[in-house]
Amino acid sequence: MFEEMVYRGIKPSLYTFTVLIDGLGKEGKIDEAQCIFAVMVSKGFGPTTCVYNSLINGYCLLGRTEEANNILVAMIKKGCSPDVVTLSTLINGYIMGKNFGQVWLLFFEMLNRGLKPDCVTYTVLIRGLVLSGNARTALQLFYKIIGYGDTVNEKTYAVVMEGLCKCRRINEAIRLFRNLEMAGLELNVYVYNILINGACGTEMFDAVMELLHSMLCKGHEAVDHCCHCSGPIRGNWSFSLVPGQAGRDNYVSYLRTTASTEAILRSTCQSTLKQEQGKAFH
Repeated sequence: MFEEMVYRGIKPSLYTFTVLIDGLGKEGKIDEAQCIFAVMVSKGFGPTTCVYNSLINGYCLLGRTEEANNILVAMIKKGCSPDVVTLSTLINGYIMGKNFGQVWLLFFEMLNRGLKPDCVTYTVLIRGLVLSGNARTALQLFYKIIGYGDTVNEKTYAVVMEGLCKCRRINEAIRLFRNLEMAGLELNVYVYNILINGACGTEMFDAVMELLHSMLCKGHEAVDHCCHCSGPIRGNWSFSLVPGQAGRDNYVSYLRTTASTEAILRSTCQSTLKQEQGKAFH
């Protein structure tokens, strides 16, 4: 498209270059984006923070965090100040690469620059702590954020509930979930799956049934391998409420209307548990 614009004599603007670089980076074509960036500079356009952010994001998506960090260094040398998006993007890149030391260096860099972390920053940090096995620290950070009155969103809550489940604090995760429901926050199947997995892992089958029933009543579909749980004896195991793609609608409809939903769900959980325990001893 860019070559066609040049061929037709259409002069690209800074906005055009910005959109191209951002789009190429998101598609994993960061080397092409870098070439467009070079052309942009040669045309006399000074790179903006937004352009640098797009390059950093593109490199991070490919796991090339060191090159992303080089972009950060280059933009600072050029007198272009990084913003919260810049550093949050790079922090997320280092988390994806499990380089947690760099995560905190960048976070302190953000604070030293007088930048206020936003909802995305906090969510990324909490997720990083959970992934690094520091779920308890992640929860402490979350409750401090709430105490400070800072804003978080449904993605933050999902990450926090995952952390609670990893700490086997399932009841606390469910209480948080219920409070969010009462506050009118719409929660998707991903959040339900986090809680269902956590409840299965601790054999809290009453909670599993309650969550599944709630999920169906809200119009969410129970999908194959909705629960994939780990236990100290069984190892990894999974069960499906729906015995296959065919007949799924009828089965879900039945669960929604039958008076014995809880009994069916309990039977499903218990029979699956027995099967898996039987396999463990053979």
